[in-house]
Amino acid sequence: MPFDPSEQPANLLPLASLWHRAAAIIFDSLLLGIVGHGLGWFFWSTWYQIGPYGRFVGLPIMLLYFGLLNSHLGGGQTVGKRFVKIAVCNAAGQPIGLARSLLRITILATPFMLVGWALPVFEIDLLHWLQLSLVWGLGSALLYTIIFNKASGQGWHDLLCGSYVVHLEGQRVASYPPTPARHSRLAMLMIGLATGLAGFLTFVQPAEPTTNTSTLEPLRHTLVAQNRFFTVRVTDRPLPGQQPEPGRLLDVVVWHKGYLTTPEAQNTLLNDLAATALAETPGIDQFELLNISVILAYDLGIAQRSLTISAYQSIPAWRQSLAAP
Repeated sequence: MPFDPSEQPANLLPLASLWHRAAAIIFDSLLLGIVGHGLGWFFWSTWYQIGPYGRFVGLPIMLLYFGLLNSHLGGGQTVGKRFVKIAVCNAAGQPIGLARSLLRITILATPFMLVGWALPVFEIDLLHWLQLSLVWGLGSALLYTIIFNKASGQGWHDLLCGSYVVHLEGQRVASYPPTPARHSRLAMLMIGLATGLAGFLTFVQPAEPTTNTSTLEPLRHTLVAQNRFFTVRVTDRPLPGQQPEPGRLLDVVVWHKGYLTTPEAQNTLLNDLAATALAETPGIDQFELLNISVILAYDLGIAQRSLTISAYQSIPAWRQSLAAP
């Protein structure tokens, strides 16, 4: 049923239930996922080349889809909302404008698009703090208000934009109930606590103890300088189950730019990384095992695909295998 506000000049459509809204977002997410995987099928080589930067393609697609269709241009309804017969409107029961609709979906989508986004710039402390603050703070405020604001059914994004989600069927109402002030206060408290926690974990809490940084940094610096990888992680891990002095594992994980189509190319890269680790890690013999993992992936936000290849051996075994013709 299309959303036609002219049919109800005096009365307002009833508010949509949480289950209707959840069904619509699941339907829309599946639809966007199909679009994303379709793009991945046709342009897979390009997506593997840009890796985590693919979200800069998927994010505009998502924003335009929800922003356009949830505005007056789409009658306040995405495909999922049409399926379950709900729509977005303002307090007067009219579809919202495009600018407000784009702001609404930007607020809603921000924490979900930032979570797990492995951009190299997020390794900078300030940006990492901002990422965590938005994911935890804004994300918790959204989830809390969407689930527990039963009076008006408004999530934090709706409260900020003055929008409602209504059901196109059911008994009409004279007005929409206000949101109890406690929900806004609790949402703000969640944002504040999350921001503080993110700051503590980023700037205050000491890093997990490892081998001296001077042992790991030369290898990491060398791999980053090669410009073959989106991300590089080099860590020193204790081997589980060994007492009283656990052995050490040198764990090297990289996200490779592009896709390696043959097992030969994959093994060549694993061996090259192992050789670099042996050459660039001072005191390499203090480690019992060396693990090399290579991630081959793309991430559009609306669709992802990932393959991890790995190999681990003792340090003497790596030396022996690399020396073999």
